[in-house]
Amino acid sequence: MGTPEMRTAISTFIATPAPSRLAPRAAPEPVAHETPSATSSATPAPVNALRGMVLLVEDNPINQKVAQSLIKILGLDCDTVENGELAVQRMAKGDLDVVLMDCQMPVKDGYTATREWRQLESEKGLTPLPIIAMTANAMAGDRMKCLDAGMDDYLSKPVDRRLLESSLALWLQRSPRREGGGRRHPSGAIEIPAELATNTVPHREVTDSWVDA
Repeated sequence: MGTPEMRTAISTFIATPAPSRLAPRAAPEPVAHETPSATSSATPAPVNALRGMVLLVEDNPINQKVAQSLIKILGLDCDTVENGELAVQRMAKGDLDVVLMDCQMPVKDGYTATREWRQLESEKGLTPLPIIAMTANAMAGDRMKCLDAGMDDYLSKPVDRRLLESSLALWLQRSPRREGGGRRHPSGAIEIPAELATNTVPHREVTDSWVDA
């Protein structure tokens, strides 16, 4: 991570100041999640306690590596896709605990992908998969747009590592794989309607490209 481009990416992706957060839609009680201080005290899970599979949806290759590095440091496994259309396809395969969803991407943005996935969950009777928005937008209207699209939480870029950890620790508790419910299917996947499965871009695996943050 010695190149100028990587150092710039780290400085823009990771920050010391606490970013804006969304109040989660259905956070486990008695968590008060509106402020960073409340989140930190309400979710004291140590880094080594985190276990699970994270889907990272991010189109910028350098941001992918930085985010993957942070996820690895937290002890989690990671799968990565580069746009919202591929994200819907990957979520349909199952075996995920939480999604980190960039909002502005080519092909299909994070808002559209989340709305489509929530519709599929409703139609198939699936346990909701936690989706955390990760975006450079920090305006109040953008945060509401995330909630309206069906996202559960919000982290603004630059990302505070402590808030990333606490948010993941919180929503891993709500993983469909941990809560049971209808998330698992005999085939290990669900069928995506034809109108949502038109992208022929191959699934881009970059989870082995770890770079220390």
